[in-house]
Amino acid sequence: MYKENIEELANRNRRLDPFYNEIDSAKLFREIKNETQEAIEEYEKWDFKELESELWDVYWDFLLLTQKLED
Repeated sequence: MYKENIEELANRNRRLDPFYNEIDSAKLFREIKNETQEAIEEYEKWDFKELESELWDVYWDFLLLTQKLED
């Protein structure tokens, strides 16, 4: 159920967010790279609350990228 909720949110974002139409897959790859680096930094600091936040950012950008590649 959780996976379906996230996917539905991403699909809603795909339809309604003007940012989605403006961003391209290359930019999303860079965002994933940046967010992954931020996650590594939080892991190295043992700041697991911030690590969780950064990992959600990576996951969200990954969902957007997969949608862009489908488009």
